[in-house]
Amino acid sequence: MSRVKGREITGKIMRSDEIKPVNRRRVIIGLAAAGASAGLVAACGQSGAGALSCAGANDLTPSQRAARDGRQYVEASKVSGKTCANCTFFKSGGDGCGVCGIDNLLANPGGYCTSWVAMTDEG
Repeated sequence: MSRVKGREITGKIMRSDEIKPVNRRRVIIGLAAAGASAGLVAACGQSGAGALSCAGANDLTPSQRAARDGRQYVEASKVSGKTCANCTFFKSGGDGCGVCGIDNLLANPGGYCTSWVAMTDEG
């Protein structure tokens, strides 16, 4: 065992010829690949409006989150024929997220909540 200023050092001490240099280019490429892979895994199995994330829980205040939780809002409807896009309270935002008329928060057109009301044809 070696001693440095009265302390014992355990383990192997590497010699300078044993240390391999870090290739920054490989590290950066590896990090980029890991980030891309994480994005693909997160979107795995999702397509269309269900893959769109409009209202993450971290983007809402506690009171907004409580209101959404009370209506059991989800980003991807599991109720056949009922989505935010065909709800009377939903205001479309074009190709992306829209706005819920109940709470004026972003809503996924493919989402759903228990306050869903079918659109009516108004002439």
